[in-house]
Amino acid sequence: CAKNIIRNDIFWDAFIACPGTLEPLGMFDRCHFDEWVEGIAVNFTSPLRFLHMILKQRSKKSSVIFFAGSGSNSAPQQMSSYTISKIALTKATEVFDKEFKDIKFSIVGPGWLNTKLHFETLNAKNLSDEAKMVTKTRIADNSFSPMSEVVSCCDWLLSAKKEVVGGRNFSSAHDRWRDVEFLSFLEKNDSFYKLRRFGNEHGKNKSIK
Repeated sequence: CAKNIIRNDIFWDAFIACPGTLEPLGMFDRCHFDEWVEGIAVNFTSPLRFLHMILKQRSKKSSVIFFAGSGSNSAPQQMSSYTISKIALTKATEVFDKEFKDIKFSIVGPGWLNTKLHFETLNAKNLSDEAKMVTKTRIADNSFSPMSEVVSCCDWLLSAKKEVVGGRNFSSAHDRWRDVEFLSFLEKNDSFYKLRRFGNEHGKNKSIK
């Protein structure tokens, strides 16, 4: 518990939170609702609760990194608790980055990592063999993203300017975060890599029949 470790003479520079669970997996109506809420707590409210308790102990300029997951740009089936909590955490990253001028908030999607989360999928009773096939195939092929790339991306997020990475959702595996030209673009485009309702302009100023 954070209450037991907080000391008034110790201040933190970086807070990196990466708890995660896919459970409960399965169709929403087949999930026990209390377990569904517990998944939200593990992925979303628990790291925010801890952060809330230690905010007063931050240094003058601090950084916070959360971990994103599947679903920001699609609609994964039978993992609604996990997906919804990660989307909420992505939006919280942007909101808090605007609220706290002295803290840099970022969130990173680590890609397909070799972690215990995949065994939650394989052991899920409510998932069909067909739903588990993608996980089985990727584990068999050992097609994981290297952990070293995630660490390098986090190191970069900690060192980068708030104007470049603040409030944004990055993919360590797919984004051009090493590209100096692209980073200059980000600094000039505040809405990029954030949850937005873009690409829905059909029928703008027209009558849609």
